[in-house]
Amino acid sequence: MASLRKIIERIQELDKRLAVGQTGSEIWRETDRLLADILRDLKLQTAREQLMAGSLRELSRTYLLLMREIALLSSVSHLLESSATTDALFDELPDLLRREFRADSASIMLLDESTSTLEIVGASLTEESEETSGVSIPLGEGVAGWVARYRRPWLARDTAHDRQFHIYPEAQVEPRSLLTVPICRREHLFGVLNLGSGTPQFFTQRQEQLLSMVANLLAVTIGSARLYEELESQIQLQNRELIEVRDFLENVIQTSDDVIVVFDRYQKILLVSPSVERVFGYQPQELVDSHVTTLLTEEEDFARLLKMLEEEEVLRDLDLTIPHRDGHGIPTALTVSRMMHNEEVVGYLAMIRNIERRAHLYRELARANERLRALFEASQQISSTLDINEVLGSIVQSTLSLLDADSAILLLFNEQSGELEPIAKAGSGPPTETYPTDSALGIVARQGKALLLEDNRTVRQFFPETGERIESKIVIPLSAQSEILGVLDIDSLRTERIFSQDDRNLAQSFAQQASLAVANARLYGTTHIERRRFQDLLALSRRVTPGMTLAEVLPLYCEHVVQQTRAETCRIYRCQDDEFSLAAQQSAEPEQELADVILPETELARCLREQQPQLLEPIGTDSRCRAICFPIGSREQEIPFGVLVVILRQVTLTAEEREFLQVLVLQLLSLINDIRLNAEVTQTKNYLEELIASSVDAIISTDAKGNIDLFSRGAEQMLGYTAGEILGHPSAVLVVDQEALREFLIKYLHKGENPPPYELQLMRKDRTTFWASLSISWLHDGEGRVIGSLGISKDMTAKHKLEEESLKAMQLATLTQTAVTLNDRINNPLGVILNNAEFMQQMTGEVSREQKRALNTIIKQVREIQGIIVKLKEISEPIIKNYALEGETMIDLERSESSAKTKGSKPAKKTSRKRQPPKRGKEK
Repeated sequence: MASLRKIIERIQELDKRLAVGQTGSEIWRETDRLLADILRDLKLQTAREQLMAGSLRELSRTYLLLMREIALLSSVSHLLESSATTDALFDELPDLLRREFRADSASIMLLDESTSTLEIVGASLTEESEETSGVSIPLGEGVAGWVARYRRPWLARDTAHDRQFHIYPEAQVEPRSLLTVPICRREHLFGVLNLGSGTPQFFTQRQEQLLSMVANLLAVTIGSARLYEELESQIQLQNRELIEVRDFLENVIQTSDDVIVVFDRYQKILLVSPSVERVFGYQPQELVDSHVTTLLTEEEDFARLLKMLEEEEVLRDLDLTIPHRDGHGIPTALTVSRMMHNEEVVGYLAMIRNIERRAHLYRELARANERLRALFEASQQISSTLDINEVLGSIVQSTLSLLDADSAILLLFNEQSGELEPIAKAGSGPPTETYPTDSALGIVARQGKALLLEDNRTVRQFFPETGERIESKIVIPLSAQSEILGVLDIDSLRTERIFSQDDRNLAQSFAQQASLAVANARLYGTTHIERRRFQDLLALSRRVTPGMTLAEVLPLYCEHVVQQTRAETCRIYRCQDDEFSLAAQQSAEPEQELADVILPETELARCLREQQPQLLEPIGTDSRCRAICFPIGSREQEIPFGVLVVILRQVTLTAEEREFLQVLVLQLLSLINDIRLNAEVTQTKNYLEELIASSVDAIISTDAKGNIDLFSRGAEQMLGYTAGEILGHPSAVLVVDQEALREFLIKYLHKGENPPPYELQLMRKDRTTFWASLSISWLHDGEGRVIGSLGISKDMTAKHKLEEESLKAMQLATLTQTAVTLNDRINNPLGVILNNAEFMQQMTGEVSREQKRALNTIIKQVREIQGIIVKLKEISEPIIKNYALEGETMIDLERSESSAKTKGSKPAKKTSRKRQPPKRGKEK
């Protein structure tokens, strides 16, 4: 605008100049210059206007393009908003994109995350193209696969020169220009958008940006649609769950045994379950819309309950007595919880459970606990001691306090008579007496079943001897470990105290504890006696020393039997060659020994043969005298020792005394066997010691650590040590090469085998060595473990000397043969060489000085070889030395002795025999 104004100003100035009409060359030159400037400015202005017109046209084209893009985005947005489903969107959007971008094809491909492939869900093609549904492209393959994997657009201007482009025959589309952009939102890929054209260089960067905008809008729409579908499915699922919960709650409310009450925050009842009629006698319609205190409790108590609910969300199992419609109270358990909405309390849910049965059970349980406590205390009281008398008295006293009885009698079976005898009594019952086995008490004891008599008439029916004083009776059998002990008789003399089934059960429980207490007390008494007996038996075994003989031991055992049992006399008969002889006897009263008692040998033999105790009654002239024979032997023994006979008068042995005598016989048998074995061992030991002492070989044994514990007389003579000097020392001190012997023994020790004979060098006390042959055997314990070794050594010095002399003779014979062979095979050729050398030496005119010197050397060496052969023939004791080569040996001629020296003769003088020179042939 400023340039145009300047041009106008210059034209106005030119007009002024022309109007003045001035002349002159200077004026015309100025006028021409001004006119030239005006023309130049007009040209510049014209160029500017043309440039501005072009810019306006470009702006107009850009504006139109933007308007088209805005219209496209508006159409896409409208389509995205108006499409009811994604399927409709995928059908319409490709047509819109193909039309707006003037493309030949447009398609939408979505990602299938399960298979990692792209599937075509919508496409718009030219009329001649075929359907492309069902086409799938793996991620990373082709242009669409690359765009999906890397989430970046791809503009292929000419697919014929694009290596990434793949042709899929099933797609029926082969574009020359391709534009593909990813459909993704926040790094989540949904798929890709594709535009294709049959014209190369068809799509531009601006279209790529525009299609990316469309893809972003589409990604938002797809994400929203998927989210909507997920929310809709969740809502449908929740609706189904709510319907199920509602149906379940309605079913629970209708069928619940508990009373369910729902009331609002104003304490108005909204809902009551039908069970309220059964529990409280109300119809549900009567309580709906009434105040909750009509059913639950007083207003003050209910206000206190609501105050508790303000502090806790749920009140559980509150014990509350709620009145029935007819007025009587019903014990219940109340559970109340708050119903919340938007963090506000809108109501309460109450569950009322009838606990009448539970309250009754609680009372019964408390009563049972009280009885159990009393039973426990009574059990503790009778178990607090092991004295049989204290236990029996405690049982009857505890029975009175436990059952609130008037009389309690404990009766036990007598082992001898088999009758029930009263042992302990407490209370003011009738006098006690002995009952036979076939009485009512005996039958109860034998059958093991408790008897309850609940009235006086029944008592007199079973026990007519008791009279009319007893109003109720319980008889409980006592047994422990299948053994019947007796009965516990419990009486009540009061009409107000009649025993029941519960009392009988309680008495049975206590009777079990009482039976165990009686059995334990008896066992303790028996154990105490047995312990004392076995302590005395142990003391007896300690009195018996290894050096005592049978004549000294047997009387001690007879005396012990009389002291520890009720036997009057004890005898031990010894069996020798099918005859029995009295070996020892002891009587409680020596002046009244049963000398006239005759024990048949046949009975003693039967006792030994059957290895079982035998009872002989009566024996001798006294019909009251009995004898029991115990065999001293075992079935494994071919010849038993004999019989122990116990003689009694008017008494019998108890089971404990029989067991004690059997143990005593076993100990006596063990002692007899030990005495026999000691004698045999002593005899064997003496024999072995004599055998070892008479051996000329060295016999040495070691323990598991290798220390010497046996050193024979032959070993003393062979090695120079005395047994006192070497015992306890390691056996390795006797061996020269200890490491080689150790490796040899370990190899066979690991195999579990005895090693073969082994030759080694042993060292005497004076440090001299000699060769010996060693045979070793491993010593094992009863479990097969090696506990030592036994070695026998033989002196191999004479054998080695003989072997050396034999070897020396063989070497000398071989040497002589070698010398004769050399003399025969080498000496003759050497003589020929020597004669020729001497002949050539005499030819003074024909031999030079150097040749004579060489001939002298040949003659000297030949004579030296002849001397070596002569010396080999005369060697009688060759001495060997190492050769220069490693591992090879040779004879030392200088140190070896010749036969001439050994015989004392002088060595022969060297004589030179003049040899005739060989005849020379005629010279030609």
